[in-house]
Amino acid sequence: MTKTKDTSNLWRKTVKTEELVGKLVEILRLDWTITEACSYANIDRSTYYDWLEKDKEFSNKMSDAWEYAFIQARRTINKAIAEWDGKLALDVMRRRDARYKDKSEADHTGEITIWGILQGIQAKKEKK
Repeated sequence: MTKTKDTSNLWRKTVKTEELVGKLVEILRLDWTITEACSYANIDRSTYYDWLEKDKEFSNKMSDAWEYAFIQARRTINKAIAEWDGKLALDVMRRRDARYKDKSEADHTGEITIWGILQGIQAKKEKK
């Protein structure tokens, strides 16, 4: 017996419910991608983007949800700095002020060649 795929709902328009919007908000607040959120909510990405374009309230909710994870991360960083997590504070300072950058970091412009190094290695081998 051969199974066939049920295509009766293939072209049915997805209804935007509060439950569905809540699922999207829940997942986006956890910093999932749009693709992952749509999969979780069982909607097509094109539907998501249609709603985003046509519904300002929906767009605002999604934007707020998307920013939530970033805001939480910043709060965590600020709390850690306030409680003096020295490593974290130093990481933040390194990003903001060149005086705190790791000395092993280097900016480079131009060309790097190893020809001279290779010649030196070859000369040492020939001397042996």
